[in-house]
Amino acid sequence: LNSAGAVYLYALDDGVVKATTYIKASNPGANDLFGTSVAMSDDGGTLAVGAIGEDGIGRDVNKGDPDNNELINSGAVYLY
Repeated sequence: LNSAGAVYLYALDDGVVKATTYIKASNPGANDLFGTSVAMSDDGGTLAVGAIGEDGIGRDVNKGDPDNNELINSGAVYLY
């Protein structure tokens, strides 16, 4: 999907930076731009990933149809 987006996590391994994890949105769509913004908690236990082009109509966590794309560029944040 064009411009759906993704996030890579990296780790320093014996002085070499290596990609360790590849993350996609649970409901990827074209032009969602998943990964436009990212933030991690101080303890590294929570990752927040923004998708400014997500078109979903959901307004609450785990509610609504994640595949309903009627609200153009409403945006979303995904927590891991």
